[in-house]
Amino acid sequence: MIHERTESDSRENDLRFSTEIDKNVNPILDVDINGSIIYRNAAATDVLNSNGLKDPGVFLPEEIPQHMWESKEPLPVNYEKTIGKSIFFLSLSPIPDTERARIYAFDVTQEKLRERQRFEVKELLAKVTGSVTDMLYALDKNLKYIYWNNACEEITGISSADVIGKHVTDVFSEDATTAKAMASYRRVLLKGKAESAVFEYKHGGKTKTLEINIYPLGEGISVFARDITDQKNAERKLEIERKKLHKILNYIPEGIYMINKSYYIDYANPALIKEYGLIENKKCFEFFQGLKAPCPWCRIDSASSSQPARWECGFEKSGRICEVISIPIINDDGSISKLQILHDITKIRSYQEKVERMNVEL
Repeated sequence: MIHERTESDSRENDLRFSTEIDKNVNPILDVDINGSIIYRNAAATDVLNSNGLKDPGVFLPEEIPQHMWESKEPLPVNYEKTIGKSIFFLSLSPIPDTERARIYAFDVTQEKLRERQRFEVKELLAKVTGSVTDMLYALDKNLKYIYWNNACEEITGISSADVIGKHVTDVFSEDATTAKAMASYRRVLLKGKAESAVFEYKHGGKTKTLEINIYPLGEGISVFARDITDQKNAERKLEIERKKLHKILNYIPEGIYMINKSYYIDYANPALIKEYGLIENKKCFEFFQGLKAPCPWCRIDSASSSQPARWECGFEKSGRICEVISIPIINDDGSISKLQILHDITKIRSYQEKVERMNVEL
């Protein structure tokens, strides 16, 4: 049996729809062809009251397009407005077969706030990363660059416009250095664990030494690269000086050794090894005196950069008496070692004892 829609059914549906609009939590308003508000639901009234407003026209756009009324298939007019302390997204749509249009308003204040916060964070991040003096760049899972900061441009001489969206091999020549870097990138992508390495990069006829730290970043990686050329050059010079010093110390006939702050012997010259034997990772008081703690007569802590410490000490292992000269040495990491020089005074003390005995006999 076919149910025919009656006028009573139509009125009932219209009433139900009208009730749903009245109870809708979002503001809904009707406007006539003259731009006057002819209806507003309870939610729209609440917005006006909560902001101390009386004119519902605040929900209208700056101008209602005339073509909206003339078009057979009109499109909705979407716009944003700040009403009181809230931001609304509004959509104005003509109601078919009438000279009215309906406004649907949605409070998007929180979404806009979050959007603004995201933008501010993004701007701040761009400023921070852009001002970082070390290189900072990022690549996607296909090893294509997605970020390239100012330091990258300065150190490599390559602008971000010539890098972003390109594969590593499109930017750098496929040499051993590039292959090594790509291997590191792929390991981090595969294992998801950070990795560090040191590379030499040639640019402008000069070779730079870069220390890079690679970190997982979503499906890609981020890379911090620090120019340590000056540091490496200083280390090389220091190593050269250290070798020169060792070469000099190796030819000195007196026993010389160097200890760190934990009393471990880090270096011994051939003369000392010949007299006392191999050190084998021992502390000075263990090696020379067979003690378990620093020698009670040791004056090593009194040595300063301006005044070396001096004291006499007997060595049971060799049966000799030595004047110990302790000179502080500042290492490149800031720690202090002590250079110990053993001046053998056994014969001198022996002669002095003989003289004293002769004086007593006389």
